[in-house]
Order: sequence, then C-alpha cells, then structure tokens
Amino acid sequence: MDILKLNKAKTSLKGSITRIATFMHNVSEHVDITELEVKLKKIDHLQKKVEELKELLFGLETAKPTEEAEFEEDLYKCETRLDDLEVRVKKLINSINVSLSVTAVEKHKYENGTFAQTKIPPIILPTFSGKYEQFSNFKSQFDDLITTNEQLTQSQKLYYLNSYISNEVKEFASTFDTFSSLYEALESRYDNKRLIVDIHVQQILNFKKIERENPKEIREMIDCIKKNLRALKLLNYEQNNLFNVFLLNIMLKKLKNESRKNFELSLKAKDVPTFDEFIAFLEQRETILLSVDKNCIVETKTILRKPNLSFKTKINLLMNQSVENKSCIVCKDKTSHPIFRCKKFLELNPEKRLDIVRLHKLCELCLRKNHKRMQCTSTYMCPCGKKHSRSLCTAAIGDRRKWVIPPPNFQY
Repeated sequence: MDILKLNKAKTSLKGSITRIATFMHNVSEHVDITELEVKLKKIDHLQKKVEELKELLFGLETAKPTEEAEFEEDLYKCETRLDDLEVRVKKLINSINVSLSVTAVEKHKYENGTFAQTKIPPIILPTFSGKYEQFSNFKSQFDDLITTNEQLTQSQKLYYLNSYISNEVKEFASTFDTFSSLYEALESRYDNKRLIVDIHVQQILNFKKIERENPKEIREMIDCIKKNLRALKLLNYEQNNLFNVFLLNIMLKKLKNESRKNFELSLKAKDVPTFDEFIAFLEQRETILLSVDKNCIVETKTILRKPNLSFKTKINLLMNQSVENKSCIVCKDKTSHPIFRCKKFLELNPEKRLDIVRLHKLCELCLRKNHKRMQCTSTYMCPCGKKHSRSLCTAAIGDRRKWVIPPPNFQY
C-alpha cells in the first residue's frame, strides 16, 4: 500500500469521526440508550482502525519523512478526538442509567394481591472492602438507597447487598442467607464502635514522621488529622482542651525542626496554643512551600534555557549530538531516527525500555543525552500524571492501544 491509499483511508476515518461528533453535539438526554451503545462500538472500531493505519505506515518504505510526520500527526489528532467522544458517550449512558433508576420501578397491584415490578438499572454504591472504619459510611448509604426502599423485594435487596461487598467479606456469608440474616451478620461483625474508634485514633498517632518537608507531606498530615477527627466526632467523641494539648504535642514531634521553629515563632510568649491554631499554621506552611517550589521551578527553567557554557563544553555537546545522530543506539540503523521513533525500541515492554534509557544515560523525559530528567526543559507530562516519557510508563501495559506509540512531533 502506498501513501495515497493510506491518505484515502485516513480521510474516510476522519469523516466517520466527524459524523459521530455531530451526533453527540445534537444529541438530547432523551436519546435511546441502545443508539449510544452502537456509537460506542463504532468508536471502538475506529480506534482499532487508527492502530491499523499506524502499523501500515511503519511498514511503508516509500513515504517521505515530511509525509510520514504529517500522517502521524493526523492520526494522533484522530485518536484524541475518539478518546474524547468515548468519554462523552459513556458519561451520557451513565447519566441516563442514573435517571432511570429513580423512576423505573413501579408497583402494579393485581386482583390476587401479587405485585409486578419492572427491571431497574444497577444502583451505584461504594463497595465495602471489609475495613471496619468504612462500614459506618457504607451502612448509611446502603440504608438510604436499598434497605428503606419499599419498592424492592427482599430478594432484590439481598442481590444488591451481595453486589456491593468484596469477596473477602463474602467468605463468611452462607448460600442460605436471607437479606435480613446477612445484613445482621455484617452489623454484628463490622459495627464495632470500640474497634473503629481505636483505628481512627491510631491512624493519627501512627502518622509517619515527615522526612522531607514538602507541600505533599504537610497536606497528607492535615488530611489525616481532619479526616479522623471528623469520624470520631460522628461517633460522639468530641475534642476537649486536654485532648488538644496531648495531640498537639504528639503531632509537633512529627514535623521537621524548621517547621517547629516557625510554629513557635508564630505564638505569643505565654499563651497555650490551640489545636485549631496548629492546623491553621500547617495550612499556611503548605501554601508557603508550594509558592517556594513553583518559584524554584521557574528559576531552574530560566537557567536551563540560557546556559552559560564554555567553548569546550559546547564542542563536546556538538560531538555527542553528531555521534548520537549517526545511528540509533537500539537498532543501530543509520537513518538518524531518534530512539522514541525506533520500531525495535517501541516493541519492548516499558521495563526493558527503561533499562536501555538508564544504560545509555538518557533523559527519562525527552529520551535524549547530555542531561538528566530533573534538568530537562521539556514541559511534557505523561497522561498518568508523572514527569516521564509515555513510552517508559508502566501504566501503558494495561492499554497498549493508546500508550505504546508516542504521537508524532509531541513535546516531551
């Protein structure tokens, strides 16, 4: 297949995507859910078509580099549009299901006293994993939506209960259990107030000491304290002055000396600090550290963009670049392609790719030589949220279709 036939296939692909996008732009909430499911299958088919075109492009030897780059860029745009359409369709389907769950169940009384019920979509509830501290929240939501719902039979309630408990919790359930017997068994085992209180207290007391003072660890401490204190308050355990003094001194020991010194400086000489003042200090400290970190990043990027290199260093860099451009370090091909476009490199799994990158001392963000990831000026962020090349991301294992081949000409 030549580049002209590939372009025709790409044009057809774009047309199909545009038709689905137009449908989603004009769709209303009263659309038939079956029609949406058909569109979802069509999107999946088009996504596979994109991958087929990528493979055909890689096997094409007659295409010019500019044509190949343009074609790859168009495929990446198509892939992005399809991902966006897939999310929109799934959100609309979920929205319709939730709406139907409120109105779909109606009782129709017959002369013989029996009732007929329509089938309802699944009700969305958090799954209870077996952690004691989560049971109270799970029980409250389950009671509101299921237990007190008079439109559901006991069998339906039992079905929902089994659907929203983990396999670990199901181990002590019997095949002969009714809804009432299984629900009472869960209450008897997990509604243990003393144990739940102990868990929340221990989560505060056992919070790890802050080793590196940064905004993330400060925020984790604030969240841990607030979350568990709210839970204790719901269990009717209120804070008092003595409790606050003990807790304040325990948590102070988990801070770095610099933060403890700043906290002491913020206090009046003879006044006993309150726990609310301590929390306010932590939140202010987090804000300050965030601001400092952002300023450091800006300064680092400015320095790296305009490095003051000696003449000898510049010559070495140019020599290294010329050596790098002579052949690919993976396939040894003389076509001067970068490693992130190397077909042999992309066929490896992320772990082996990372081994090659570290062996040749390449940047783990842009996959080039002469600097490390922390010094890289690229603003690229992997879709998983971390600062590394998407071709090295271990999250790519679960979805090769979207992650294995990096898009053309993207900025690392």
